[in-house]
Order: sequence, then C-alpha cells, then structure tokens
Amino acid sequence: MDSRQSQVRDARPDESAAVAALLASVYGAFRARFPADAWERYLGEIVDVESRLADSELIVADHDGELVGTVGFYPEATRSALEHWPENWASIRALAVRADARGLGIGTALGAECVRRAKECGARAIGLHTASFMTAATRLYEGLGFRRRPGDDIEIGEMFTGRPLPAEFSWQAQAYWLDLAKERSSWTSACSSVPARGLPARPA
Repeated sequence: MDSRQSQVRDARPDESAAVAALLASVYGAFRARFPADAWERYLGEIVDVESRLADSELIVADHDGELVGTVGFYPEATRSALEHWPENWASIRALAVRADARGLGIGTALGAECVRRAKECGARAIGLHTASFMTAATRLYEGLGFRRRPGDDIEIGEMFTGRPLPAEFSWQAQAYWLDLAKERSSWTSACSSVPARGLPARPA
C-alpha cells in the first residue's frame, strides 16, 4: 500500500454509517448465494457495525481522503457472537475493500494490521471465516500466513439464521487461523481487560 496516499487507522465515531454503506456495497455481490430471508439476516448483521463496537475494534483504510476499506478486529475472539473460537485468540470479521480500490494493497494492509494488534495484545492465535468463492480474500489471508482449520467451519445458515440453508444455497463459512504462539512464550495482560463472553477476565 502506498503510505503517501493511504492510511489504516481506527474508525472515527462519525464514520459508522459510511462503513456500513461500504460493507453493504461490497457484500452485496454475494446476494445470489442466499434465499431472501437468510440474505436479510446475513447483510443486516454484516452492516450493523455499531452493535459490535463494545467488543471489537473498527479499523478503516482511506486512500486520497476517501474511505475505501474496513475490517473488524476482536482482541478476544470469544466475544464474536457468531463464531466459536478458543479463549485467548483474536479474530477478524467483515473485511471489505471498495471495488475501485482493489489492487492497491488495502486488504493486505488491513489484515496485517489485525495480525499486528493480535501479536501486540498477546493472542495465541487469530482466526477468521471466509468462503471458497471469496477467492481474493482467500489469497489475501493465505498470503498473510493463515491456514485452513476445517474443524471450525460453520454452515452459513447455522451461522446467521440458526438453521441450515436449503441444499441449493448451503455453503460453509471456512475457518482459517494463524498460530501466533510460536512467536511468544506466554499470554500477556494487554488483552485481559476484554473478558471472554460469559467468563471472568483473566488476572493481570
């Protein structure tokens, strides 16, 4: 990414609506993958960025002063309600790059920023879900070192509606993970202020 023109940073409070619009535009390309009722729930959850702010960090990328990308970062992955990651993991949700900004390294920069934050707060690993037909995203994650973790795959209907989709629409949200434990010997206290869902905070 050209740092002279682009910047990855925390979203400002007044940018939630713009981020939601960006997500709706990018994820709208997958409309045909869902029946109507499931699509409404899927997209509705994706664009509801404000509901995730208490548990995650909303990161954005701007290029030439325009908002062109976003990603949600969970310092404690168990706070991501739709997923089932182990304690002391971090996770990534809803990475998106505007179509006219692709090829600038924006997605890689957003993903790398999440990895940097996960390392900084002492996470043992970082997880995410994507789909086999999201080929650009898959290449991006694999380029950052993520590898498949099929045991944490989730059928997309189960993930967003609580029940499997009809066979013609059903597909797996494929799990990927990056093992960070090799790069540090112990969990640090930086993330312990964000307690796991339903669990007490780890002692400092």
